Amino acid sequence: MAGQRPHAASSGDRPAAFTARSQAADLLRFSHAGLRQTGAHGWAKDSVVIEALLGAAVGVLTILLARSIRGEGWLYSIGLLLLPSLYALFALQAGEHAVGVKEMLYGLPFLAAGLLFALVSLRQSAIVVAAFWMLHGLYDLMHARLITNPGVPPWYPVWCCAVDVVIGAYLLWLSRRVVDANLRRA
Repeated sequence: MAGQRPHAASSGDRPAAFTARSQAADLLRFSHAGLRQTGAHGWAKDSVVIEALLGAAVGVLTILLARSIRGEGWLYSIGLLLLPSLYALFALQAGEHAVGVKEMLYGLPFLAAGLLFALVSLRQSAIVVAAFWMLHGLYDLMHARLITNPGVPPWYPVWCCAVDVVIGAYLLWLSRRVVDANLRRA
């Protein structure tokens, strides 16, 4: 039938990979609390994938830097100090001082863990620091539901989550290779 548009396929007509991609896109849309625009089929834009890949690349580069300067014993702990600070800086840049204070209050566990493990040598510290990095990745995905911070760029939560998960996974791997999983002995 010339001149007619083909009808959109129903979800039952879609291959499994197509449906899985749609479900993953729905999860990403949920985590961004509607900040993402979606395409004609309800998919999150490809920019989310690019943000995640760039974040993973930065995570790998951070690991390589830490290994090259022999900073694995302290760099990841110090990094925990930066995580809440960046969100607070975004708020301050947007002129939202109260939001910046709230960001730092939410970040107190990361600040405390970062200081503790940067200064003290403890058994199992690599596992605990890894857990904090991974928890921050979860915080990144839920951030828009917890705090309204107009200064946070739309790409930042996915990017930061990818960085956090790569570093956390590496620290878990490293904990199996270090005596007593003590990060200071890495």
